[in-house]
Amino acid sequence: MDRSRAIRSRGIRTGKTRLGPALPRYTWLWLALVITVIMVVVWRVSESELSEVKSEIMAQQRQIEKDLGTNLRPFLKKTDAWTAELAAATPLPEANAPALADVRTAPGVYLRLPLSAASSPEAIRDAAGRSLHDGFTSCFFVGPERAQAAPLKACEETKDCAEGFTCTGRSLCEELCYRASDCAEGLLCDESHHCSPPVEPYNMRLAYQAYRVLSPEWNDELQMAPDEITVRLFRNDLEKVSSTDVPIGIKLLSRAKYFTLILDEEPEGGMPKPLPKFRSDSPEEPDDSRIQRVPHWARVGVWDLATGELLFRDRIRAEGKLLHMGARPVRDPHARAAQAALAHSCSLALEVRNRMGNDDAALAAAIADADAEAAAEAEAETAAAETKPAAKSSKSAAPKARASAAPAQD
Repeated sequence: MDRSRAIRSRGIRTGKTRLGPALPRYTWLWLALVITVIMVVVWRVSESELSEVKSEIMAQQRQIEKDLGTNLRPFLKKTDAWTAELAAATPLPEANAPALADVRTAPGVYLRLPLSAASSPEAIRDAAGRSLHDGFTSCFFVGPERAQAAPLKACEETKDCAEGFTCTGRSLCEELCYRASDCAEGLLCDESHHCSPPVEPYNMRLAYQAYRVLSPEWNDELQMAPDEITVRLFRNDLEKVSSTDVPIGIKLLSRAKYFTLILDEEPEGGMPKPLPKFRSDSPEEPDDSRIQRVPHWARVGVWDLATGELLFRDRIRAEGKLLHMGARPVRDPHARAAQAALAHSCSLALEVRNRMGNDDAALAAAIADADAEAAAEAEAETAAAETKPAAKSSKSAAPKARASAAPAQD
């Protein structure tokens, strides 16, 4: 008996003897098959739900295509062709003075790029994302007068302000925004966190932002989205475009009369060195900023959007000098670069004005017409806002009242 127990104990230790009944071999095969079937079913259900969500997003995209795409695609195709035309060869001076009378005051579209970025529509759209209002727009265009901002309530804490307002560092109750979706329809959130209408001339990048979700690349990325989280990002992107960019894009296409284009040529001495970075992970200074802060040649073109007629074309030197009036000169390299870019761009704008012909009487009449048109549009927008539900109108009243006080966001 003892010998039998010793043999059994040795077999258990060495693995030659098993405890309990052994499982049949096919049990493990059935178990693997069941697990595989469950995984396939879960994957099919997940893919089906993902396809349904993608189909819903595509339906929203088709609605945007219906509202905006039929007009936006020809518009971008036309401006891309004009950009390529101006970049193709050194432009011959051309000016249609009578047709240029209201270019500086009428609603228009503005685009400024390095000449090297005008090589293809894709390169143009990529560079257009960095095209902002600059010294040229400040010194060339004359915007319509807007209503004075409504007085803001003084405060010590946020609880002293009405709902939706915040007590800022200026001890004033202000309605702040952090993204475009925080603003009412047709308004943008600028860098000072205030809702304001897009400033004229309209920046071309507003049109490209609206077009982005209609591009084949966006469709391909949506179809390749592997999971629900990624698809949800596409849906949020589309909702943002439909609520913010589409209304602005429609307004841009319906009101803009002229397209003003500037192509900055590379300086004769080569590209200046990039400015030092603020932080080690900061992006390098782009080419357009590097060109604008040194003297250079620029190609300028103006087209009539309705007729497609070329109204002005020339190659002009952008070279200005900023005179410091204070006792202490600016030493920060980034501030000095910004001042230099402003001076060169403003010098370019003044020279364009001279070559177009400065007719003070015509400009005064054009400004009066622009102010009257802006006042009529403001009255129409106010009347339309009063017909909307109270909840929506309360959100849009304050941002529209102080639209002129907020800095330009583009």
